[in-house]
Amino acid sequence: AWLVWHELHTDEPVINFHLLKNRQLATGVLMGAVLGFALFGSVFVLPIFLQSLHGLTANQTGLVILPGAIASAVTMAIMGRRLRMLPDGRPVILFGALLFGACMYELAFLSFDSGAHDLFWPLILRGVALGMMFIPLNAIALAELAPRDMANGTGLFNLTRPLGGSIGIAVVATL
Repeated sequence: AWLVWHELHTDEPVINFHLLKNRQLATGVLMGAVLGFALFGSVFVLPIFLQSLHGLTANQTGLVILPGAIASAVTMAIMGRRLRMLPDGRPVILFGALLFGACMYELAFLSFDSGAHDLFWPLILRGVALGMMFIPLNAIALAELAPRDMANGTGLFNLTRPLGGSIGIAVVATL
């Protein structure tokens, strides 16, 4: 609370919360925090699940998770090149969010009987969903900012995903 108060009342804030008056940036910041919460929370719990309950090594666990990461990287590369062709990236973000939610729903029903084969397609689709969300969300959140506010807006936007992720890991670890 003191940090927010201080940053709102100083002449040169490190975190310029006044930029959140921009609705697109505020929505992007909120979505980034929620995305970080869900992403990092699930990334934290999957290795524990695979190593503790199924006895996989760290290397084997990495190989299980790797296809989803590759799918995410490929999708981000495609989105980065194709984003300029889209009149509006919001439908892509919405579809990515729905796909991400469906994958997380699917992963929520893992049990002791579930194995690495049950993770392959949900993790691939989650990677595609993340790729569909990250690039357009970044572009849309920062699109309306004035050039003088771009550095502060980018910093604020990039702060929220790991912050949401930290909270997600804390909640998942507690549960």
